[in-house]
Amino acid sequence: LLSPEAQAALFANGSTMWFSVLYELLDGFNAGIVIGTDTFDVASSWDLTGYASGGEGFGIGSSEDELVTALAYDNAGGLAEVDSTLDTLTARLLAAKIVWNPNGINDTMYLYNVTDITTEPTTPIATISADLNQANFNRVAMMHNGNTVTFDEIRIGNSFAAVMGGNSNTNITMVATAAADTSGVEYYFDETSGNPGGTDSGWQASPSYIDSGLLADTTYTYTVTASDTSAAQN
Repeated sequence: LLSPEAQAALFANGSTMWFSVLYELLDGFNAGIVIGTDTFDVASSWDLTGYASGGEGFGIGSSEDELVTALAYDNAGGLAEVDSTLDTLTARLLAAKIVWNPNGINDTMYLYNVTDITTEPTTPIATISADLNQANFNRVAMMHNGNTVTFDEIRIGNSFAAVMGGNSNTNITMVATAAADTSGVEYYFDETSGNPGGTDSGWQASPSYIDSGLLADTTYTYTVTASDTSAAQN
């Protein structure tokens, strides 16, 4: 649940909100993450249409076609979907930019596939609009149809930099090019300078890694290795 203070900052008319998620759907269909009202009921249905009976919200998901899809739930008009051309079988860092307008004017969500976390993207992979009453939004909800799905690194803020984590004097955010294998993939970020504060990630499912606790004015270098999760680990 979102606090009243967070609601006021994120959903004001005329403001822009961003949220990001590392998303992958390896098998099956019907998965989604939605920001909206507390009338979302993840147990009410196994498909995206019945996911939010009576609810409102914007989200990211996919259905039978296994394509990354922009979602809009309007309790008057039901579910609207706009497919991108990107499949869900590769882990992708996705960011959604939402421009809020007063009631009676459509709000718009622009969905981006992020390949460079330092530069705000300008070309959306999908765009969707709906007239929503975002003043009532207080929930981030997720659902899936019993499939192998990843929702990771979920962030909400008022700017692209805020949801990308950004870099500072004491931390660095890295995103590897996603690899794919039928058995699944793990990543290992190796800090190679040996300078104090730098830490390896260990093997992890996520292609993104934040190394924190670094020392200011110190050089750190990293390599990343991907391996499948089969017994052969090739």
